[in-house]
Amino acid sequence: MKEYIVQAYSQETIDSFDAHNAPELVRCKDCKNGFKGEFSIKCENEKNPAMFGTRHKPDWFCADGKVKE
Repeated sequence: MKEYIVQAYSQETIDSFDAHNAPELVRCKDCKNGFKGEFSIKCENEKNPAMFGTRHKPDWFCADGKVKE
């Protein structure tokens, strides 16, 4: 199931939601830069030095997440 990042201020915003205009939310467990360890996912996104080498729970997400192909 795809998840999206949406900030809705009214029901009208929710009703008019279009997935083509919203960034997809990618969890660490599904990210091409995430490598599974024993209890966590290690981020190896070299384009984001602040995140590189950090460990997160599998359901964590960041703005730079890319879906594994």
